[in-house]
Amino acid sequence: MVKLMFLVPRTSGGGAEKVITALASKFAEEADRYDVTLVTTVREDGRKGYELSGDVRYINIFDAKSGGHSGASGKGSLAGRAKKKVFNLLMKHSALLPAPLRERGKEKMILAQVDKVRALKEELKIDCAISFLNSANYINALSRAGERTIISVRSCPDGPYAPEDCRTPFGIRRLKAACAAADAIVPVSLEAGASLRDHFEADPAKMTVIYNAIDVEKTCERGRQPIKDAALEVSLKEAAFAFAVTGRLTEKKGQWHIIRAFREVVKDCPGAKLFILGHEGRGAENTAGLLKEAIRANGLEDKVILTGFLEDPYPVIARCDAYVMASFNEGFPNALTEAMALGLPVISTDCRSGPREILAPGTDFSEKAQTVECAEYGILIPECSGRRLTDEPLEPEELSLAGAMKRLISDRKLREDYASKSPLRAGQFGTDEILEQWKTLIGETERA
Repeated sequence: MVKLMFLVPRTSGGGAEKVITALASKFAEEADRYDVTLVTTVREDGRKGYELSGDVRYINIFDAKSGGHSGASGKGSLAGRAKKKVFNLLMKHSALLPAPLRERGKEKMILAQVDKVRALKEELKIDCAISFLNSANYINALSRAGERTIISVRSCPDGPYAPEDCRTPFGIRRLKAACAAADAIVPVSLEAGASLRDHFEADPAKMTVIYNAIDVEKTCERGRQPIKDAALEVSLKEAAFAFAVTGRLTEKKGQWHIIRAFREVVKDCPGAKLFILGHEGRGAENTAGLLKEAIRANGLEDKVILTGFLEDPYPVIARCDAYVMASFNEGFPNALTEAMALGLPVISTDCRSGPREILAPGTDFSEKAQTVECAEYGILIPECSGRRLTDEPLEPEELSLAGAMKRLISDRKLREDYASKSPLRAGQFGTDEILEQWKTLIGETERA
């Protein structure tokens, strides 16, 4: 039996957390071949995590009793406990500390986590450890205890909208160290792999690109369920044409550009509506206020609906006519392929990374759309500027976005063609196919 460990910061959040919990659950279904443990590396934040099979052993390292960084002093003493409280308080307000102190504090916390994970690996006799997201990747790579170590990078790690922990000197050092120490690296797209090679010194010989899996059957089944919010259901039925947008309300998702472009759309189709599904971002990343101001400033209060977080968004998405994404950075966007599985024609910015590989396979991912591009499986548009605008004149990229939206409304043949192709393309990322790729990478060799 192969003993697998999956590591991720938490089981709630975005696409990476959704994929790793699903992957761990799928492996756990083969209980005669795999013993599966999922480890989270940060304290739970109270949000509901993604569904995890009861056959998966779940451990949060803050609850693990083994391990502990050897540099931690005064473990059981009153002075030691007081020192720890002061340290935790300082780290809670780490933004107020000088950068060197902040980094030393983070490193100390990480080393404590590394020791705990290493102890768990030894205790459970893990054969292969797979981690998602950069902080967990670093812990996984540094805690090697004789197992095969695989790290997976879930976004395009360079550029102005890359995850923050890929842009700071501390984060860059960690990602480079994880790539150097790991046995294998799994970028979630070809473009992300090229970024790791060019900017983070990752060895191409270690890399295997594995796209995100999608359970098409389950997604469609959820899409057929009734909408629980009666008012939202009425609003959808009243729409002459409904566009769906999903994702956290954060800067890298760029939803305010869609709102601004939509003011041009309703000039041609007054009955069109835009439904933005997602919970608010955290702290400075939260763009909810900007979106609300853009809606108000453009007189779209009865045209753009911010639904907030929905426990099950699929019934709403499934009843829309098209899907729009304006992201500046992705990895391999689950939301895009899920909308396609539900049969929606899609429009997406040609951002780094994923959309071009999904919608225009076989084309050069480094050649980005300069205008509206009707690709094989959907429409690609140039990235917007990212400027936080509300009612100012539309920028050229926003005009391209508005043009693409209006074309889907007016060109029934194009819309139906994309709607028929969308589920076929989504099916190429089916769970069973992607699972086999992971099995091949993991291998069947048990720990000696």
